[in-house]
Amino acid sequence: MRVKSRALTAGMGMLLAATVSGCSNADVSTPSASNKVTLPIPQSITTAQTEGKSPKIDQPLNLDRYRQNPCEALSRQQITDFLGSEIPAEPHLVFDCIWQKHDESQASIHVFFGTASIENLSNLKEKEYPFFKPLESIAGYPTVAYGKTNEYSMGRCSLATGTSDDAAFDTLVSLGKNFIGEKDPCAAARDVAAAIVANLKEGS
Repeated sequence: MRVKSRALTAGMGMLLAATVSGCSNADVSTPSASNKVTLPIPQSITTAQTEGKSPKIDQPLNLDRYRQNPCEALSRQQITDFLGSEIPAEPHLVFDCIWQKHDESQASIHVFFGTASIENLSNLKEKEYPFFKPLESIAGYPTVAYGKTNEYSMGRCSLATGTSDDAAFDTLVSLGKNFIGEKDPCAAARDVAAAIVANLKEGS
């Protein structure tokens, strides 16, 4: 069964949308210091992950299907649940796909299926990815937020989710402008990644 909105974190389905009732005059594109949220390492994260060693994945998922057709990683209904309306997929380069609202919000979801393993990413974190935060795994699949910089305060978060010992996929989410500084972009990205994992498991 594909993940439906009710299976996601409560209220997360509309986090990426641009407007909310009564918020048309609220400008949160520049969050105050009190609104900025740091990303602590969850207590349940294993020592191996914090040391840069990805835990063994007992049930690997094959990414070939979405490498060939990345825009099939999320259903139309799932995109509607996340972005608030049906947004056409935009194939982008190789192994990736973008769904973006071309309105004031500029909310978007970008998925990429050519990522190396979590362990390989962690080995590059000192030089390439100084922002590297392990998150709660998704159904047993290790997940990290990473990037050259921490773009949390700008409403963006990029996650890598390991699907085997030598492969992972990326989920990049940009919140709608009215939600920047108010909502958690990494929580939104994790929900999108969880939907993709569920779709992968359904087709395995």
